[in-house]
Amino acid sequence: MLNMLVTIIFWISLSFILYVYLGYPLIILILSIFKKKKPKKSYITPYVSFLIIAHNEEAIIGDKIRNCLGLDYPEDKIEFTVVSSGSTDKTDRIVSSFDSERIALIRLDENKGKGYAINKILPTLKGDIIVFSDSRQIYNIDAVKELTANFSDPDIGGVSGELILMEPDGQKEAKGISFYWDYEKLLRKKESDIFSTLGTTGAIYAIRKELFEPFQDNTILDDFVIPMNIVKKGYRVVFDSKAKAREFITETLTKEYKRKIRTLGGNYQAFSQMPFLFNFKANPVFIQFMSHKVFRLLVPYFLLILFISNIFLDAGGYKIFLMIQILLYAFGLLGVRFNSGILGHFATFMLFNVAAVIGFYKFSTNSLTGQWKEEEVTDKDFIGWNKK
Repeated sequence: MLNMLVTIIFWISLSFILYVYLGYPLIILILSIFKKKKPKKSYITPYVSFLIIAHNEEAIIGDKIRNCLGLDYPEDKIEFTVVSSGSTDKTDRIVSSFDSERIALIRLDENKGKGYAINKILPTLKGDIIVFSDSRQIYNIDAVKELTANFSDPDIGGVSGELILMEPDGQKEAKGISFYWDYEKLLRKKESDIFSTLGTTGAIYAIRKELFEPFQDNTILDDFVIPMNIVKKGYRVVFDSKAKAREFITETLTKEYKRKIRTLGGNYQAFSQMPFLFNFKANPVFIQFMSHKVFRLLVPYFLLILFISNIFLDAGGYKIFLMIQILLYAFGLLGVRFNSGILGHFATFMLFNVAAVIGFYKFSTNSLTGQWKEEEVTDKDFIGWNKK
């Protein structure tokens, strides 16, 4: 009887994990073929407010502004606003040194984080379309044009562009972490084809200003909360791979791991702030939300249950599967140490699942904050992007 119960637990755990990583992607891939809803793009030129929230970005803010001024969009239809959130370095001086009426600097004396800055400044902007970006990313010259073209479709309330992760040398796309990110982008693209993607890429996304809904100032994931509030209103948030931005990955996997803890903890924070997400009638993308967001956060617990239940199963096939699990985790540990080739993929999978658990712990102990912490500001890793 006990052996039967353990067997059932084993197969439920394995089925859950396979559904999250293989079953759900396969389902939305098939649905996207038969239910594809392509946005009605037309290259319109609404007035755009390009919003950059910055904190101690002296190493890269100059390159970012030069990139903005070089974008292919009518100069009289776009403004760039840099909000310096409690910066203590030369960020303000560098922004002010640009002699352009299209560049505006707004200084907030306190570092209260990105959410606070967005809530305070966005309502004052003139644009019909708001484009959000961080300081680290460099946009393709036509990125804003591609984003805004989607808003010719009245059903579109928000658009996410594509972020391409690059190696520090700036010459090639990153592997390991990028493999995980490519998987995420595929899911977002297919969800977008069906109706709407879940959240956006914080580095490059745009919304209709009229649909903006203020949120809690301490929110970590503005790029999830803002779009989901738009989806709640019945509008689509789509993924457009023609609108591209590029960013260096940080130099070590452990830095990405630390960022992932904050991001995954931010998911729990967002869930607590937006109870409608768990309401089948109120959330137009309820099934996608549960399968992609909620179930993904539960995977590490099912991995643990799978491993423990597997220990108590004696049949030959189960013993082989247990050895395979041990081997994969060993590869993951080696990947943490060396982070190269296929080992990097195993390490990314393992560390990001660990980050989900720690993220929940930080959320449940109120250890998350919307403010930037100095140890999280790693822009020295991105120096010289435009010089490569």
